[in-house]
Amino acid sequence: MHQKIRVPLPATLSLALVAACAAPAHDSSDSQVTDEVATVRTAFVEAERRGDFGAQADLFAEDAVLLEPDNRIVVGRNAIRSGLEEFPIALESFSLTSEETGGGSTLAFDRGFYAFTTPDLGWEAPTRETGSYMMVLRRQPTKEWLIEAFIHTR
Repeated sequence: MHQKIRVPLPATLSLALVAACAAPAHDSSDSQVTDEVATVRTAFVEAERRGDFGAQADLFAEDAVLLEPDNRIVVGRNAIRSGLEEFPIALESFSLTSEETGGGSTLAFDRGFYAFTTPDLGWEAPTRETGSYMMVLRRQPTKEWLIEAFIHTR
C-alpha cells in the first residue's frame, strides 16, 4: 500500500532552490547574477511605488507562484495581476531590502526584508507593515530573469 506524502509548498520551493543553486554558474559570474537580480528587485519596487500593477505582474513568469502572508497562494501571472489589482492603493512607501542574493546560470534567489506604509485613506489610518521575503527567479531563453516564486511573511 502506497502512502502519499504532502510536503508544504514553501518547503518544496526551498528544496528546489537549494538543489538548483548548488550547481555552479556556467555562463554568468556571481556578481553578474547579483546585479541582474537587483535590477528585477528595483523594477518590482518602482512598479509598486507607481501603482503600476501591470508592470509588476510582467516581472513574474507565466506559471509563477505568489505566497502571501495570509497563506493565500496565487498561481500564474494573470492571477497575480488580478490579485495585485484588487489592492489598487498607491502605497505611501515601499521597500525591499536584500540580505542575500545568489544563484547560478538559470536559477537565482533574493532574500531580505520588506516594509510598506499605506496612505491616510480618510476612513482608515495609515498602516505600516514589515516582514521577510524570498524571491526565486529563473533565467528565460531570452536571457531575461523572471520571478518564479515570491513568498512574503509578516
